[in-house]
Amino acid sequence: MRRILAAGVASFVGLAGWAMPAGAGLLSTTGPVIAIVADDLFLGEAEGHLGGSGTIRIQSQAKPEISCRGQFSHRSGLGDKGDMQCSDGATATFRFRRLSLVRGYGTGSSSRGPMSFTYGLSATESEPYLKLPPGKALSQGTKELQLVDAAQPAPAKLPAAVPAAPAPEAAPDALLSAATLVVIAKLRQDQNGEANSPAMIAELMEATILPLFDFRHMAQLAVARNWHLASAAQQDALVAEFRTLLVRTYSTALTNYRNQAIEYKPLRMVPG
Repeated sequence: MRRILAAGVASFVGLAGWAMPAGAGLLSTTGPVIAIVADDLFLGEAEGHLGGSGTIRIQSQAKPEISCRGQFSHRSGLGDKGDMQCSDGATATFRFRRLSLVRGYGTGSSSRGPMSFTYGLSATESEPYLKLPPGKALSQGTKELQLVDAAQPAPAKLPAAVPAAPAPEAAPDALLSAATLVVIAKLRQDQNGEANSPAMIAELMEATILPLFDFRHMAQLAVARNWHLASAAQQDALVAEFRTLLVRTYSTALTNYRNQAIEYKPLRMVPG
């Protein structure tokens, strides 16, 4: 059991290059942030917590004296969003979308201009999600990432200089095992039993479990050929009910959790 738990911790810590900050414990992780704010490149890091909240810190690469700090959170019905304040007086609000437990992207607006960003992704993986200034491209310099003219030859183009971070979604068993480990750690952490209350279970699922599921695709697979016979409104209603069913199923299991051991068998699936 100890070996299984240790392996689970290692897989969770290793996802997408995120690391445990000193003293933060299992329920907190940090990862890189790449942002474009008003056509300027900002780099930094985000620290996320199990409950869905966290902080973000970024610094302008063109003007190092400008730095921004903010916070983000997940709230049921409101989604993932946050706000930020910069040292030059600028402010920003943003929304983000999770690709996995510790990877995602987002957009927003600031008093300086539009904003786009990624977290937990390498520079190469970030390019499709960032709104780069016209005629500009990302390139790895001698020390750090920078914006360069798109036509300018780059001595160290991104794929060669910055290896892509491992994609946790490519290994379903590892991703689900890591998510399970986080959920169990949260349930075991609470000594007063409040983590097993319906409200806490709902928050835990919204922040940790539900972002891993593509409910529309799952509903379409379940309905098979009949999916195309339904109207758009009927499809949306079916997806919503499918989501409700899964939430109730998992909520019941988590509410009744009493330190049982959960073990995942090796994945039997063709890659891709």
